[in-house]
Amino acid sequence: MRVTSSARGITGHQVLLGTDTDQVVALDKRWLDPRRPTKPSEFDRDEGLIPYMEVLPLSPSSWVTNKNVVARLKDVVTAPTTLESTVLCFARGVDVFYTRLHPSQSFDALDEEFSYGLLIISLLVVGVTALATHRMSVKATSKKLWK
Repeated sequence: MRVTSSARGITGHQVLLGTDTDQVVALDKRWLDPRRPTKPSEFDRDEGLIPYMEVLPLSPSSWVTNKNVVARLKDVVTAPTTLESTVLCFARGVDVFYTRLHPSQSFDALDEEFSYGLLIISLLVVGVTALATHRMSVKATSKKLWK
């Protein structure tokens, strides 16, 4: 059993469980919260507590190893990366398995086709517009004060 943790701890945490079928499954930490109510109140929902269920739901996307089996699984190791949204996962036994996990989706990664030029132009337009409106505001204020 291991917990995913990022470099700054911003992303949500997942608990990685090694199963008896030599696979690894990721479970959101909120499913293991002992405060989960059977009938959540408004306060519980605002706090993000998930209602209690007798059986933990395991969706097909929660299997880290997918359909792969790590023969005689011994250990699962996690490590943070420079990207806050990404955690590295390494499972070892007779076989080895390596993957990248995104517990809170990949919120800090840009597509390869991201237009940096358009971003710079947009920032310049916003900056120039801010300066122009500031000057107009100063002129209007000084004009009012002279009347």
